[in-house]
Amino acid sequence: MNVRLAALLHDIGKPSCWAVGGYWSEHVHHTFDIVRGVLGEDIARTAMRHHTGSSYPEDLRPHSEEEWIVWLADNLSSGSDRREDPEKGSFKPKPPFTLTHPLSDGSTPVLSLDVARLAEDASGLVRGLREAAEGSRGDLSEVYSKVYRRLEGSRLKAIPADTRPPINDVSLWHHSKLTTAIAGCISEGGFRGSEASDYSFILMSGDADRVSQYIGEAKRIPDLNARSERVKHATDEAGKAVARLAGPECLLFAGGGSLLALLPPGLKVAAEADVVERFVAVTGGEVTFTVSSLEVSGDELQSRFGELWERAGSRLRQAKLDRAPAPRPGVGADERLCDVCGRRPASREDPERLLPVDASPRFEALCEECWALRASGKGVWVQDLEGSSRYLALVKADGDGVGDVLSGRALQGKGKSVTPSRLSTISELIDTVCEANLSALVTHHGGQVIFAGGDDLLAVLPGEEAFSLALEASKQFKGDLGGAVTLSAGIALSPARQPVYLALQDASRLLKEAKGIPGKGAVAYNVVTGRSPSVSKPMKWGEFEELLGLVSFLKSSGLPSSQLRMIASTAKEKPDETRALIKYNMGRGVLAPVWGDKLLEAVESGSLAEAFRVYNLLR
Repeated sequence: MNVRLAALLHDIGKPSCWAVGGYWSEHVHHTFDIVRGVLGEDIARTAMRHHTGSSYPEDLRPHSEEEWIVWLADNLSSGSDRREDPEKGSFKPKPPFTLTHPLSDGSTPVLSLDVARLAEDASGLVRGLREAAEGSRGDLSEVYSKVYRRLEGSRLKAIPADTRPPINDVSLWHHSKLTTAIAGCISEGGFRGSEASDYSFILMSGDADRVSQYIGEAKRIPDLNARSERVKHATDEAGKAVARLAGPECLLFAGGGSLLALLPPGLKVAAEADVVERFVAVTGGEVTFTVSSLEVSGDELQSRFGELWERAGSRLRQAKLDRAPAPRPGVGADERLCDVCGRRPASREDPERLLPVDASPRFEALCEECWALRASGKGVWVQDLEGSSRYLALVKADGDGVGDVLSGRALQGKGKSVTPSRLSTISELIDTVCEANLSALVTHHGGQVIFAGGDDLLAVLPGEEAFSLALEASKQFKGDLGGAVTLSAGIALSPARQPVYLALQDASRLLKEAKGIPGKGAVAYNVVTGRSPSVSKPMKWGEFEELLGLVSFLKSSGLPSSQLRMIASTAKEKPDETRALIKYNMGRGVLAPVWGDKLLEAVESGSLAEAFRVYNLLR
């Protein structure tokens, strides 16, 4: 535990050192003073002695086995994460201290700290460490857990581990976490010398199977809620299994049904089994989990992580393809099938859901599993989400080219390589954008998030809010991801009392159509009326924004709906007559010139009829 604590805190002195204008090498003295004041001199010395360069005298270099482990872990971590040559600069880090976006070329800042803010952050870190360690000095495991949790939620994520572009996109937290994971793996197998090639590590990745199919079985909003929450909970439990076995630092990422971990070889079998068991225990086997592990040497981890990660991804995809579908339970000839999953015998009836069957209504029949899911998902009802339009919208969105980002191919265009900490940072960022930022947008528009995680969003909301929500979400997603990744969406609008699973199927189809058009970032929508669906062609977000701008214009024009309907209905078939009608109204003073010119532009572009259809729906 001494080694893990020392590794976690080995660079804790950087913020205070930089804040007082110290040289690069002087951060080790600050680390020693901080750690000694919290955990004592032994751990402080181990944390401090993690360099061997000429800037460090003999008494600051590693001596003990524990100190050599921290040195080696820091070496491997830094080498893995700093694949590009940094810009030449001063012997002292100079303000502002900028953390850049991992998907940029090193010129796009995420956060920039001046000396005063860095000093404030440094003081806050020291206070947090003291509070975390207080009262637990006799139990280093408890101290480590408290310190880890405190740092995980601290400003370390806002401070770069190195201030020189383009390698200033890795936070001090992610560097410290990776160093600790490597140190723990080395300690598990025992110290065998200072050569990276003497050590092996397991890169374990995992992914939930057929999540879309599982959620797609849902018939009602409570079913959707319960199924998506179950997948999230199962992913959390799989991540906790890694943390219990190897330590929380070894879990590089867990979210959205996916997981990535760095483990010592001796824990490979136990970790794979425990991760799968924990995930399946939560889902009851309804959703399975595939894991794939790749054993790599320390020098490979340091110099070839991008290649290793691509190989690990290929292995995982192949393992998922090789996985046989779970067998369906047998159902007797005289038994009713569940109306939701269609796989198990029904044993319950939902008295709140009456279904017309062969013109003879009956209550919806559910199996025990689907009954339990519906009960746990209750809390949001259609009537709570039905707005003024009396339409509900199901919005399904998905990132474009996220696979290229996570594989590292997108980074190559920025002159950068995929590294462990960049991968962890980007994975967390994508998950946070959907789970926190886009979810907040849905709530702001009066909707309910069904699923948000990874690069996926599924939400239900009042029909009149769907279009603006989708457009805002596309901008938020692209902005938060540094412009490197776009979002595509499918929007299905239908009368509020239509079964939600029909809208879900529609939204899935529309999303597929949007993602199928050339380029990235598109949307498709469908409005199901009582008679027939009215389907839009997929369009780029720029076109969609122009369409919504025209809809806003129609709302604010002041023209009666009957006039707008007449103009819109003739625009497509008789554009000359439409232009004449608009000019006639302008001449009579019914239509101001600015509004008339706008309508004439819409007739020329052919977008007036579609804009009126959306206007009519949303007003």
